[in-house]
Amino acid sequence: MASRTVHARRLHRIPVQAGGWRLEAASIFPFFDSRGDVCWLMLVTPKRRDIFFLRNRAGTVATQAGGVTIAGHPQRWEDLSLAEHREITALFHYDPWWVLGEERFLGHEAVPGLKATNLAHSLTRSPAEYSRDLMQVNGNARRFLSTRNFSRAGGNTSDWSFDPVWANWERANDCP
Repeated sequence: MASRTVHARRLHRIPVQAGGWRLEAASIFPFFDSRGDVCWLMLVTPKRRDIFFLRNRAGTVATQAGGVTIAGHPQRWEDLSLAEHREITALFHYDPWWVLGEERFLGHEAVPGLKATNLAHSLTRSPAEYSRDLMQVNGNARRFLSTRNFSRAGGNTSDWSFDPVWANWERANDCP
């Protein structure tokens, strides 16, 4: 990737090399705090029900035109500690596709808490972009974070909904 930023759409259904496995169509969702620091990465694949996480540290991620390489081994949600669950659900992520709303994730214990972290409704006009190493939120999303006083009261109680901006992008780019 030639640019200094990685747009969220470039992290959806892409080749990912992580630890000892290679996935041809994984999606990566950076989880970030209100300062814009990406603390965790969530990975999902189109056919598996598993939700994987990896603590993000400097040097963990390398983005290239052909996908993303991650140093380290992502862990399934079920294998993380309760303290890690609490840490992740106190963060934010940006998923305009509402991937965790897909039928395969129905009943997954992580989904209610993770759903409440999605800022897709708040960032419809300013899609998230990240630094090339996925350590920081950049651009409009970062400005949005710096101008808001976030509250977790009530969480995200809206229905799963596909952001129309991204629906148009996917149609224009012939995405499945």
